[in-house]
Amino acid sequence: MQKLFSVFIIPFTISAGIFNLTPDLLFTTLILFLINQLNTSFGDRDRILGLERRELVLLGATGGLLFLSKAFGLPLFVFLMAVVFMYRRRFFTPKKLLTVISVFSLISGIWILLLSQKYNHFTISEAARFNMTHEVAPLSGQIINLPVINSGLIDPPYPTSLSAWETPGSVIPLTTVKPYEEFSFYLKVIRRNLESIYFTDFRRQIGWVFLAAVILFFLFRKNKNEQIPFVVLLSVLTIVSVYLGYTLILVHERYTWICMILMVPASLYFLSRVDTKIIPKQLFLAITLVLFFLAIKRPVKQILFTSDSKMNLSMLWKGARTPRLTMGIFTKQMIG
Repeated sequence: MQKLFSVFIIPFTISAGIFNLTPDLLFTTLILFLINQLNTSFGDRDRILGLERRELVLLGATGGLLFLSKAFGLPLFVFLMAVVFMYRRRFFTPKKLLTVISVFSLISGIWILLLSQKYNHFTISEAARFNMTHEVAPLSGQIINLPVINSGLIDPPYPTSLSAWETPGSVIPLTTVKPYEEFSFYLKVIRRNLESIYFTDFRRQIGWVFLAAVILFFLFRKNKNEQIPFVVLLSVLTIVSVYLGYTLILVHERYTWICMILMVPASLYFLSRVDTKIIPKQLFLAITLVLFFLAIKRPVKQILFTSDSKMNLSMLWKGARTPRLTMGIFTKQMIG
């Protein structure tokens, strides 16, 4: 399965690196590293007792880097560490926990201090404040272009700024969404975010395979007493927390890259544990191929055709057979 997963990662990484060169790729990479680190350090109960200090320092540093890549990394890291602590609390010592918290707090604290000084109030990020505005948060059936794109040329907000993108909220008048005072409107925002998740990761994507795999696992698994591996639990918790967290603010395709990646191995695990009377070996192999096809469909289309537009299978097959020619044609069309 590792070889298949490596193949799946290649088109995804190329697409993200060429057409979506944002901190989200770094954020995704750090989450994968964090999950692997947590599983290595805390997956085995006996392993926890022998953890070396450098491993705990690296764990705290990874959490700090996760926050520096994207603000959502802070609550995500705190949540995952809280789950790990509760799951293995009998094997934790205050000293081990303090080491992780100290390193994480040092890295995060320096960045929070600098941000708070810049904006003259305590803040861990201004991204949520920008995304939770009437001008940015779209409703169902509504398409909104970011104000910094359709408002013409805008001067950088500070003498040291390179562009208005650094702090768009400080140069563009925005109206903040107030969830408590505009509860009905806020519910519409959440609905739109849920719809975005559905169209991004579930409609004709691997999300429906993942849900089906989870349901089949709990209904027809071979061994009812089998414990779910720690790494799978971490993966599912990460998927759920990312979806829930971004649903409250704003959902974009790149925000949930990590969910798409984690659902592939998690689905394969759940399906492999289903009774062979329900899913025989031949059917499992067929589902595996479908799963990986659905996973790489979007990044492959972005690489070959520069966009995730609708097309029939014959066109996709022709593009895959002549990748250099296809990329050359559609790249030229995109440029001009």
